[in-house]
Amino acid sequence: MAGSDGQLALQKALVAALKNNTDAGANVFDDVPTSNPYPRITFGPIQVLPNLADCMDGSEAFVQIDVWSQSKIGMVETKTIAGQIRSILQDATLTLDGHELQMMQIDNAQYLRDPDGLTKHAAITFRALTQPL
Repeated sequence: MAGSDGQLALQKALVAALKNNTDAGANVFDDVPTSNPYPRITFGPIQVLPNLADCMDGSEAFVQIDVWSQSKIGMVETKTIAGQIRSILQDATLTLDGHELQMMQIDNAQYLRDPDGLTKHAAITFRALTQPL
């Protein structure tokens, strides 16, 4: 897979790792369905930078994973699910199609109250290094 940055393979592995392994259950989405279930996990922006060294054609990615809640204890719920995500993904050894995940570490986390006054939101960014096989 030379020339591929591996981010589709990484996202597929992340979805598989998170689905049904947090309090959000199966509610892990790229695009949220019209049923709009809460709590949920979605994928935010992904920034990809080349990681070229010693004849490597790797990528460094910053992947934002978002947690959303409209529960009466929404901030507690988002922080709980964010903690579960961190436990699952920090230093994870995920299998990627056509790529190797060399590193997965948390970069930062933000906990937000959305302007609607109802929705609570956690934005967690992970740093991942990948290399084509």
